[in-house]
Amino acid sequence: MRMHPGKLMLAVWGLLVVAYVVLPFRSVEREFNLLGIASLAIFITAFVFGTLVPGRRRNPAHPSQRLRGVFCDASRAERVLMLVSGAAVLFLLLDIRGKSIFDLALTYELRSEAADALLNAEASQSSTWFQLAFLLYPAGYVYAVVHVLFAERLSGMRLAIFGLLPVGLATLSMGGRVPLLYWALCAFLAWRVRRHRLVAGHPLLLPLSPMQRRGMVSGVSVFVAAMTYYFAVVFFVRAQVAGGAAEMFELAESRWGIAFDGALSGPIFAVLGPDGAYLLFVFVWYLVQGLVMSTFLFSAYDGPMQFGIYGVDLVSAVMRRASPELVASGFADLLSMNVLGFLPSAFGSLYVDLRYFGVLVCFAWGMLAALVHRRVRAGNDERWLVFGPIVTLGILFSVINTPIGFTNGLMTHFWLFVAFLLLRRRPAATVVAPVVVGAQLGPAASTA
Repeated sequence: MRMHPGKLMLAVWGLLVVAYVVLPFRSVEREFNLLGIASLAIFITAFVFGTLVPGRRRNPAHPSQRLRGVFCDASRAERVLMLVSGAAVLFLLLDIRGKSIFDLALTYELRSEAADALLNAEASQSSTWFQLAFLLYPAGYVYAVVHVLFAERLSGMRLAIFGLLPVGLATLSMGGRVPLLYWALCAFLAWRVRRHRLVAGHPLLLPLSPMQRRGMVSGVSVFVAAMTYYFAVVFFVRAQVAGGAAEMFELAESRWGIAFDGALSGPIFAVLGPDGAYLLFVFVWYLVQGLVMSTFLFSAYDGPMQFGIYGVDLVSAVMRRASPELVASGFADLLSMNVLGFLPSAFGSLYVDLRYFGVLVCFAWGMLAALVHRRVRAGNDERWLVFGPIVTLGILFSVINTPIGFTNGLMTHFWLFVAFLLLRRRPAATVVAPVVVGAQLGPAASTA
């Protein structure tokens, strides 16, 4: 976490406003108003003020000085996370037996049917295997962070089996794309931290050999290409359901309440064509709709507080079984406003669930994010590094939902906390630097 959380939050939402203004979006049925804009500013300001409470470390330790502190042994955390991720893979494989998970059009229809069942207070059709896996698969995110950060030598096979596979199977089972993107960003941010530690001469980390480096580059390239292809295919499959890319723009204007025909639309369509313009539109719309929906919710939502039913997947799932009528009633109010199914941002989600009590949650969120930033920058306890990537992504994806509401985030943070407790502190005096022929990785601990 190089950038202070308060600055990062302001940068993210500043760029969001710029993207909405510069690209040719036009809101058809939701106008920005003073109440919505002011309320959004209050929520963001509360987060920024919260980040100021822990204070800042004026002179962070130099990397060479940090290595004299307490090192982190992640072997126990890795073993537990491998067990949990392995169980998630098993449960998901049992769940998808006989399902056409690679038929994206059918998956899209099933998601629509599930949404209708939710509004009609019908019982969930998900299997027991899926319900168990839903609690476990987020451990794959945490495993990716722990392994990349702390493993003496990276293992692509372990990352694939215990990190990517449970998330990938869950994505295919539920439909969508965001969990895969989130996993990739978790691993990427952890890798950036690992590289920084290698440059500093960390005595517990081994650099990749040339052959491993080529294999890693090839694997990452294949993964990025496959993920990009999958994202595009999902978008085009949904466009085909509507009749094509051109018809999808009409559908977006009539049903989503957003058009893509502003001042720059002509040059964009001329350069990218209808299909390319459609991909640009839907990809950026996934990000900027939080700005539109949250300001609209602040000014138009007058229903009861939903206490997490709206914004937290796990709470919604539990309440659907405990009181399906209550869930259906709350979601019906949102459907009547034509906001159900859209991404409300962290702040719109908090407003629906807690009204302006959500401001206090934003303040506490900012405090915790700044605490992690301070402890990571201090560099005297490496265990805190495990929070960095996920806390950073919580701020980046505030344009979609809260950290505990985004892509089953409540369970992600649960397994993150479990991993933190399982990480063991090892004094520098007990560390023996790994020896690599032809490479000097740093001074042995006995001379530190």
